Amino acid sequence: LRLYKNAYEPALLERYLRDMADYLKDNGVSYLDLDGDPRIRPEDFSDSIHIFPSGVERYTQTLADALKAILP
Repeated sequence: LRLYKNAYEPALLERYLRDMADYLKDNGVSYLDLDGDPRIRPEDFSDSIHIFPSGVERYTQTLADALKAILP
């Protein structure tokens, strides 16, 4: 679910996200990438950033599950 798939510079954005994930990992910072989680669907968003009210509960639960996995 790359919500930004229509980004102006998709290759540059992909590189940025990969570099950011590597940097955070190298510095001991947890990074959550919910991309690819089937519970988060493109139709839940009005654009590449803004979620419709109907998708908020599903997104929040997905985020909570991911946080539970990494927090003590």
